Amino acid sequence: QRIIYWRKKPLINESIPETVRYMLQDLGPTFVKLGQIVSSRAEQLPPDWRSELAQLQSDVEPFDSAEAERIVERELGQPVDELFADFDSAPLAAASTAQVHRATLHDGSEVVVKVQRPDIDVTVQADLNVIRELTRLTEQRFDWARHADLHGITTEYADNILLELDYTNEAFNGRMLAENMRMFPTIHVPAIYGQLSTRRVLVQEFVRGVKITNVEAIDAANLDRREMATTFMRAIVKQVLYDGFFHGDPHPGNVLVNTDTGEIIFLDLGMMGTLTTEKRMA
Repeated sequence: QRIIYWRKKPLINESIPETVRYMLQDLGPTFVKLGQIVSSRAEQLPPDWRSELAQLQSDVEPFDSAEAERIVERELGQPVDELFADFDSAPLAAASTAQVHRATLHDGSEVVVKVQRPDIDVTVQADLNVIRELTRLTEQRFDWARHADLHGITTEYADNILLELDYTNEAFNGRMLAENMRMFPTIHVPAIYGQLSTRRVLVQEFVRGVKITNVEAIDAANLDRREMATTFMRAIVKQVLYDGFFHGDPHPGNVLVNTDTGEIIFLDLGMMGTLTTEKRMA
């Protein structure tokens, strides 16, 4: 069997990293997510690769807003105008498996509504089949792939992305992480509206912030970067070593800074890592 990638709109002066980015985007959401995970390990990548893969964190086309509203109504069992005082049809952001719309509840609370892409579960399963086949072929051909347990890495990735497609899991993660981070006054996890959330729709508190890598905005707000870095490090250490329950996908798009309050905000909690007590004590 041969797996062939053909660029739909080739660019004459494309670099290899740029070609790979376009390839991941064209191949679908599962490959975009895989690229996002690689980009979050940026210290291991050359600058040109780092720059290209980082764009996968935001350059994702939204799907039709009318379809998003239909999904919300089908999942929650009521018309959008009964569920929300206001629902912005223009997506606030689009990601590989979902997009987000701003909305206002009837009590005036500002929220965001995360809506899963139509038929994404079928697409992801098909993508995972391709990734598994590529893994098998790679392990057959290269010793390094077998030594690196590429099959194990692929299996873990598949399990995680399938968990991400169940937003009741993300709602649980959000509540647990918020409880675990209560000791940090400047760490914030957005509140989840469980009564308005299902496997395919998640409603949570709207938060304002810039990416944690946006040094210019952080400096312009006169925030103490050293203090923020210390708080962030302590929060991660607590998550990993004390709680054994930690953010599994902390790329810059998932960690924001509120430049008004100085709070560090953890977003997108569909992928969480866990460590047993035995592993934490090892």
